[in-house]
Amino acid sequence: MRRAARAARTAAIAGAIAATLPAAAHAAAPIVPAQPATTFVDGLGVNTHFSWTAGSPYCENTLELMRLLGELGVRHVRDGGETWAGFAGSQSCGGLETLQDLYSQYGIKTQLVLNALNRGQKTVAGALAALDQPGAANDLLDIAVYLRGAGALSAVEGPNEYDNVEKTVNWNALDPKNWSSYTFPWRDRVASFMPQFHSKVRARFAAADVPVVNASFAYGPPKTYAPTNSYKAYARLGDRTATFDIGNMHPYSGIDNPEKFVGDWFSDARAISLTKPLQATEIGYYDKVRADGRYVSKRAASIYLLRHVLEMAARGSQRTFIYELSDGTAAQSDLYTWGLVDNTGQPKPAYRALKRLIAAVNDQPATGTAPSSLGLGVSGTGVRSHVVGQRGGTYVVALWQPGVVWNTSTRTDVEPAAVGAQLTVDRTFDVATFRPADQSQLTQPHAWTPSGQASATQPRTISVGGDPILVRLTPR
Repeated sequence: MRRAARAARTAAIAGAIAATLPAAAHAAAPIVPAQPATTFVDGLGVNTHFSWTAGSPYCENTLELMRLLGELGVRHVRDGGETWAGFAGSQSCGGLETLQDLYSQYGIKTQLVLNALNRGQKTVAGALAALDQPGAANDLLDIAVYLRGAGALSAVEGPNEYDNVEKTVNWNALDPKNWSSYTFPWRDRVASFMPQFHSKVRARFAAADVPVVNASFAYGPPKTYAPTNSYKAYARLGDRTATFDIGNMHPYSGIDNPEKFVGDWFSDARAISLTKPLQATEIGYYDKVRADGRYVSKRAASIYLLRHVLEMAARGSQRTFIYELSDGTAAQSDLYTWGLVDNTGQPKPAYRALKRLIAAVNDQPATGTAPSSLGLGVSGTGVRSHVVGQRGGTYVVALWQPGVVWNTSTRTDVEPAAVGAQLTVDRTFDVATFRPADQSQLTQPHAWTPSGQASATQPRTISVGGDPILVRLTPR
């Protein structure tokens, strides 16, 4: 009897103590970095071809394409050429003037690709002569001088995909594991050209004013061996980082989802750039129906493109350039149907989705300092995330899953099953959501849908489908 009474008193005391303790808290949300919104927006660019000659949309529809770039909200274009005449001489359609006007009217700067080694030159000596002729005007570096003088130049870049221009062997016939017996004339030319290119640029511009972006290569993952993977072949030369300030890659995913090979792309490109910053100067999706099936639908292109941009930002790409602004002419359509707009200037779904993404993330004209971190946990099978901090203290959390939205076998649009992503935060926020690639809303301006609250003790579950969803967290 006494034993039972003692047990009862012990239980009562324990209950009283428990009643004075706070309720069990959820696990603390880990601290994750938040990319400033201005950095995210400044990290987006578009490839253009304003140096193309008469007949191209860039020449015939210049003002409309400039307007579309301004409304899109990007801060950079990537353009280039092989000769002075292509920009400002007798063959030009006013490309140099257009790039200056893009900056003066819309604040858009140019990353200038100096393609002296490509196409017509194909020798290092010839390329260097076209690039910089001592005592002579109208060489390629003069274009950079003019743009820099107008405040319109952000960087200069080495040769574009010279491994594609100067293929001297039948790569399909190579033994991929016996790479050491093969020579790479394109690689040796680029390796010889870049140090001299870098020196000539430095003779005219300080590194802080005009950084040099490394040459780009076309062939990378999923190819895994040096003879067919140009990044691996170039990395075999050892440390070349003294010849550039920013690394380069072209992480196209073909008709596959962008996440499929992105880790391999970063790994191969990092083997060259090492600790230098890294850019993705071309990504994009071909959307014209073709018999060989190497295309995606316009819907899929709009979704994959946003996910690709977000994936690049999440992995640390300093700047990512979309290929490209406009489709080519009807005669060029088999090659140039990568555009955000068609060759009449009509926006495609990808243009509209990207415009909505930029508008939603952009924090101008707010002032102050954007937060640099957030206590945030994201749980959900395969869900990817990227956090952007806006001036004023608001966060935008992008969520996406690496699912397939284009069936490459049946060539049809598909939708992966939605995944519930639980957000755990470190304090109380009002929650709102927005889907920039929602196909039913593409012609509408961005608008946030209120979705309750989230707090340290009240996680919020967000349904994540095939297209990215943005979650705005506003501190209470």
